[in-house]
Amino acid sequence: MSSSENWIWDQYWHSNRIASCFDGGSQTNYQGEVRKSWELFFSSLANKSRILDLCTGNGAVPLIAGEVSEKNNKQFSITGTDLANIDPARFLQGYASLPFKINFKGGVNAEDLPYENESFDVITSQYGIEYGDVAKVFGEMARVVAAGGKVKMVVHARDGIVVKNCKVDAEEANFLLNGPLFGAAEKAITMVSRYGRGDVQRTSEINQDLQKADANFAQAVEEVAAKLKNAVNPMMRDNAINILVHTYRHFNHFDESVLLGKLKELYGEISAHANRLSALDNASIDQQGAEKWAKNLASLGFENVTNEPMFDGAKDRLIAWQIAADK
Repeated sequence: MSSSENWIWDQYWHSNRIASCFDGGSQTNYQGEVRKSWELFFSSLANKSRILDLCTGNGAVPLIAGEVSEKNNKQFSITGTDLANIDPARFLQGYASLPFKINFKGGVNAEDLPYENESFDVITSQYGIEYGDVAKVFGEMARVVAAGGKVKMVVHARDGIVVKNCKVDAEEANFLLNGPLFGAAEKAITMVSRYGRGDVQRTSEINQDLQKADANFAQAVEEVAAKLKNAVNPMMRDNAINILVHTYRHFNHFDESVLLGKLKELYGEISAHANRLSALDNASIDQQGAEKWAKNLASLGFENVTNEPMFDGAKDRLIAWQIAADK
């Protein structure tokens, strides 16, 4: 991932969310098989292990590591890095009251880690390193992990349910962006801002234009609501409609520039969401890709390399590929 693309993740992590699967808020950490897998892994580690989590976001994996460390008195030293400008201590509610410490560092490229050789006993990553040059990341992992250390990665499965839902989510986002909604909202808000106030003299032609803009906006809202009736991301649909309608109805309280600025802000948020979904889809790997990752690790001297699918309960609900190895 280039630094120029990183703004979409800066924005995403500057909020009270932990998970990165676009589940409509992600304010709680991963549960189910994902959490179970990490808990088993961290429980197996030696006391005082030095852990580095790459592409950490707001620290989903380090938080689980900290919980395991606290529960089992393992006294882990935990570091989480990300290329994005992360600051979990600022954005995560309840972070200050955690009974353990995590050293978070933003602006860190996993392809060029600012750490000495063999600085860590364990390196982890979930839904992260696949966005970059994996060969370079693996080289850095081999360099900074100590002899006898471990690495583990969890990567979105291309044929998995998360990626499939994200593809539909992206289609819905693009319909919001490129369908009738924003154009009709902009026209209606512009018209009502200029001519809808009580002190403005209006001709019959302007009155007709106001009515037409209002009707077109109402029709666009109805069309979007009908098209996305069974949306996989109803929160995005509802937020977009509610914000635009609210902005339109409160034109008397703000200048035109402020109202249109709100439209631009909302458009940018949905666009960033669509870009993140596209990036996730492009970065996901299939079984052949997972096998290639395992071979790359073996070629760098890693041993006991494993490559296993992760399911959400039933075998037809593939989530991810998990690749692990020993140094």
